[in-house]
Amino acid sequence: MRKIFLAAIVMVITVSNANATIRRVGFTGIPQIAGVDYTNFYSAHQAAAAGDTIYVYPGKTLAGPEWPTSFDRAEISKKLIIISKGYWTDSTSTPKGNAALQASKGTATIGNVNSATYPLYFVPGSAGSVLMGFNGEGESVAINESNITIKRNYNLIVYLNDFTVSNLTVEGNYRVWFAGNDNQNNIYTNVIIKNNFIYQFLLPLKTYSSGVITNNTWISNGQDNRDGSGDLTMSYFYNNGVYYDRSNIDLKSGTWIFQNNLMLFYTSADSATNKNYFKIIGATNSIVSYNVALKSGTFTVWPGTATNNVFLNPSVVSTICEGFPAMGARTADDKYALKAGSPALKVNLPAGSPSDAGMYGGTSPYKLGMIPSIPTIYRISSPQGNNPTGNTIQINLSTRSNN
Repeated sequence: MRKIFLAAIVMVITVSNANATIRRVGFTGIPQIAGVDYTNFYSAHQAAAAGDTIYVYPGKTLAGPEWPTSFDRAEISKKLIIISKGYWTDSTSTPKGNAALQASKGTATIGNVNSATYPLYFVPGSAGSVLMGFNGEGESVAINESNITIKRNYNLIVYLNDFTVSNLTVEGNYRVWFAGNDNQNNIYTNVIIKNNFIYQFLLPLKTYSSGVITNNTWISNGQDNRDGSGDLTMSYFYNNGVYYDRSNIDLKSGTWIFQNNLMLFYTSADSATNKNYFKIIGATNSIVSYNVALKSGTFTVWPGTATNNVFLNPSVVSTICEGFPAMGARTADDKYALKAGSPALKVNLPAGSPSDAGMYGGTSPYKLGMIPSIPTIYRISSPQGNNPTGNTIQINLSTRSNN
């Protein structure tokens, strides 16, 4: 049955990439196919042509000792679609994951290499590449090329390196961080940051000539670094006698459209304690509109150029999302879906608002489990039960689109 499932995965990927070769990393079924199956990502990368898709199976990493690079880092040097299975697809995980998203569980990672470098680099030649469905394990993806898409991944840092870059899209990720080298001589153009759960937003000092930051969910915690469901949030944190602030949203005087974002705060006590450390700064050249936030002692005024934004009284916090501030029976990522009648819904925002606020709004809402935007098999069954070896049995495969 497993062999049928894995073969079908290749089938559904092939449908969406008819003119490219599909390569697999970590497939353990029989038979292995020359030119399709590889034991590690480096081998698949070297064999691939521009435009190919590489499907990476759970348990495998992108970086590793196979790479003849500094600190074993993976360097993507050609246009590739690199896909794994998503995250939080197991309903028995802690915190609770989502059921019926993938027939098999687990995911691949980008790798964990020497702390002096980053495990994954998109280097010149990789324009047009997509990274989708991976567990970043809090490691960095360095952006050294234009036209890169980082989509539907878990817990990774998008590291803006000392390159001039255009058309970077960061979409539908959960717990995504932003960091990088400070260099104002570099220009970032048409940066799209949408429908993410954002953990840290420390844009490096560069020139941001244009960009859109829309429909993201931002959670601040002024009491500790957890939101009640075992998930790290934006916060102050303490290390070796120094407090660091992850909650400032510094737009670095860039030209941004900052809209339809949802900004909430959590404390383990009660909403009246006003433990919100959000501050939006560097917004002089940006359009800040149609965002929704809780009002607190430290966040009561939008930037001077802002229009049509909404501050909510902390007393209504429980009416906004399905599982915030208490997760309840919700899953690890659907807790931020908006409730019926939520004040963050479009119908409750000022007239003209383009969409609901937060990661589940807009034209490309966040997908549970960070499921890649390809068809997947979410159930395998046999109405005939177990049969003796050698018998022919009926196998039912249930599939869905995840665009």
